[in-house]
Amino acid sequence: MLTHFFSSQRVIPRRIQQKYFNYIRDKLLARKEIIRSRANSHKTRNTHTRTFFNFTYKKYHFYLGLYIPCHQHSTTSGIGSRPSCYIVPAPFVMSNCRRACVMHQRAFFKSNLYHNIRNGNTNTRLTNASGFVNSKQSHGNLLHQRWNNRVKKKIYSNRLDISYDSSYHARNVSSVIKLNNTHMYRKRLNNFSPKYSDNDNTKK
Repeated sequence: MLTHFFSSQRVIPRRIQQKYFNYIRDKLLARKEIIRSRANSHKTRNTHTRTFFNFTYKKYHFYLGLYIPCHQHSTTSGIGSRPSCYIVPAPFVMSNCRRACVMHQRAFFKSNLYHNIRNGNTNTRLTNASGFVNSKQSHGNLLHQRWNNRVKKKIYSNRLDISYDSSYHARNVSSVIKLNNTHMYRKRLNNFSPKYSDNDNTKK
């Protein structure tokens, strides 16, 4: 299939073909396994996997992928079934072999998506392993606690070789009413300290 693609096009020179042939072939093989894994999954989720990827050479864009028939016109079930009368491929695949071409996506998204897939227990869904409840009230209380206790956090950046302190401060009435600042707290960054590398090649 890849050899046929390179032989039928007229914009990619032979040198570039030889350079990227193995790369594109590996991408196609990896895409095949990704599609197979997604299609054979039985999870009740609406996550989709594209059946193609983009390859660009100068101003030319190519979309390379695997032909997956539309689910609406398949004679048999399964990811490898042949279409009976429609040849437009499906650009994505979902779990349980769900897919649809561009002509049938509107009907597909109305009837073939899973609904109400979230856990109905709100407390279990919003509480993480540390016991913190992920809600606006909990975040507001945590922010007020850090401001009230004057908590300072030391921030380090190994990529930029800098460090600084981060703390929260409450806005006064003038800042909220006159200047129309809608946020009650603001973050202050101070004690900036550069940390230069000992390597001569990275020193500026």
